[in-house]
Amino acid sequence: MPDQNFAPPPAPPAAPVAPAAPGFAPPSSAPQGPKGSGLGLAGMIVGIVGIAFSITGCFFWLGIILGLVGLPLSIFGMIKSPAGKKTISIAGIACSAAALLIAIIWWIVAAAAVSEAKTAPRDLESVMRDLDRYQID
Repeated sequence: MPDQNFAPPPAPPAAPVAPAAPGFAPPSSAPQGPKGSGLGLAGMIVGIVGIAFSITGCFFWLGIILGLVGLPLSIFGMIKSPAGKKTISIAGIACSAAALLIAIIWWIVAAAAVSEAKTAPRDLESVMRDLDRYQID
């Protein structure tokens, strides 16, 4: 019968710690405070990029998409952030909303331009008829 009184093996020796360089404090293991949510920062970055695309006339549709992505990211970031860390999330909401607003304005301008372009040939034909009518020989 084997002996029942055996001890666990000894723990391996701890890794040696290098001394701190002169003028520098050794790394601290002090507990960190609560961190803010990265969702708010992500929403702000997406909102800023959305504003950049919304300002350009050709890519306003991409600004709408980025605004629609950045807005929920910022809102969820604000919900998950602790009380004092909501500033970035609020900035993300503002940037995403601005991207949406600018892009929607461009959408309205583009729709008006397309509507006007559809009626332009008829207007040109009526102008040409008027010119033919008042043509001087």
